[in-house]
Amino acid sequence: MSVKEKYELSDVIEEGGGGVYLDVVVNPGASNREMKGVDPWRGELKVSVEERPEGGKANKAVVELFSQILGAKDIRLVKGRKAKRKRIFVPDVEAAELEAKLMKGLEEAP
Repeated sequence: MSVKEKYELSDVIEEGGGGVYLDVVVNPGASNREMKGVDPWRGELKVSVEERPEGGKANKAVVELFSQILGAKDIRLVKGRKAKRKRIFVPDVEAAELEAKLMKGLEEAP
């Protein structure tokens, strides 16, 4: 991850509605499950999951990935159920806390 990606992480986070919204772009059917950094052109966090986009399997994997990284339970997919570009809602957290957890997850990624 480059220094530029670190500074752009705040661009994918929006506080509101009692939590934080996170914009992601998903690569389903990948060889592993991980966050890859910020796509500077789209302003979205890049995520890969092994599951195919069939029957909601990739969506479930994305929610599980963020639940694991953020240590949060009630994460919801609120937009993009049938698209690669998605919006996720993480309740009961502030933007700065979420950003810190995402940064830690990116630094620990293989």
